[in-house]
Amino acid sequence: MLPPLRGESAFDHTLNRVLNSEAGRAKATGFGTGKQGTALVRHYLPQLNSIIHADRRAKNRDRAVWRALRGMDDYLGPLLLTAGVTICGDDKQGADKRSGLKTFRSQAWWLGAHFGDFKDDRKLRLKVGAWGLDKLSKLPLFEFDGEVLSIPPDTEDDLLNSVILRSVAWDPFLFPVAKVPEPWTQIRTGVLPPDHWARLTLVSRDDPAIQSAVSRAISDGRMDAVLSAVNFLRAIPFAINEPILNYVVKFGTAAPLDIVTAESLAEWGQFYIPHELDFRGRLYGIPHFSFSREDQIRGLFLFANGEPIGVEGLAYLKAHVAKSAGGNSNLNFEQRVAWTDQSIGRIYDVPSEYCARNRSPIYPTTRSSISRPASSLSKRWTRGRIS
Repeated sequence: MLPPLRGESAFDHTLNRVLNSEAGRAKATGFGTGKQGTALVRHYLPQLNSIIHADRRAKNRDRAVWRALRGMDDYLGPLLLTAGVTICGDDKQGADKRSGLKTFRSQAWWLGAHFGDFKDDRKLRLKVGAWGLDKLSKLPLFEFDGEVLSIPPDTEDDLLNSVILRSVAWDPFLFPVAKVPEPWTQIRTGVLPPDHWARLTLVSRDDPAIQSAVSRAISDGRMDAVLSAVNFLRAIPFAINEPILNYVVKFGTAAPLDIVTAESLAEWGQFYIPHELDFRGRLYGIPHFSFSREDQIRGLFLFANGEPIGVEGLAYLKAHVAKSAGGNSNLNFEQRVAWTDQSIGRIYDVPSEYCARNRSPIYPTTRSSISRPASSLSKRWTRGRIS
């Protein structure tokens, strides 16, 4: 068992994120445009297309309606079904503006608006909408009492739940892990144990051509060097930089979830970040909480098994401090190192003064950029880790 993070689990957080996203999309563009609505449209579209096709060929078809629908052959079914799912998925869509209740007329009026501009022919708009209600009512998805079209409760629950669970599995919000992740061995095999609820791919982009090419390259050995590098990095343990965490907590520069995550990881002692590739081959941490984030999150990371940076490493750190301070962009490497040596007394005071007063004594307008490298430099200087 992995030590638990405080608060909700990765699954719960992912589920809530997916559900909130679905609710937001439904509010903005209608239930029929979300993942669940789209799944219903895909499932019932063949039946609706057959119903529409039969009506078009019928001798008693409404010619006025079909004239209004002329030129919509390629998207008539999807448009009607998406609108139908939307009008049944929201109490406000298709409701009478005065009473707030749905009626045959209000639903027909709302549906008709999706098939053209009927400003000069209100009767035709109603007629087209009524035609749409009639065709939708023939699908087993809907219930029509002669007045209002609806989707009965619990209809297609298995389908709708599977859509959410698939979204959760293939777009997981994961946290760092307490044990070394499983090695990547194929495009969809690695990091997580086989029975885990989440599904990951080595390459983050969901492009069948890219996924296929990478899978073939792994199978014939052309990706061996890449896999070795990715798998080596997965086994590097990290630890939380607790002084920086205290600062982040004190001044509230990170999101609450990031703070809770960092505090939990600090209790673990050390943790691991599984990695993935983007389609260009760039390496990223899979968890949202990773060192590829912004400065206040990246600054929370330490190597759990740190080593002295050496004389050359210290020189590069000094050059970085000088560049971060501002006003030194025209200096070469040696000049930046010299600037840091000359300013070391003032730089040494930056972390403590910054934390005490939330301001930098060197360059107030660039305090965020100078504080982090200055903090790193002062710690290495005081610990004597320069050999």
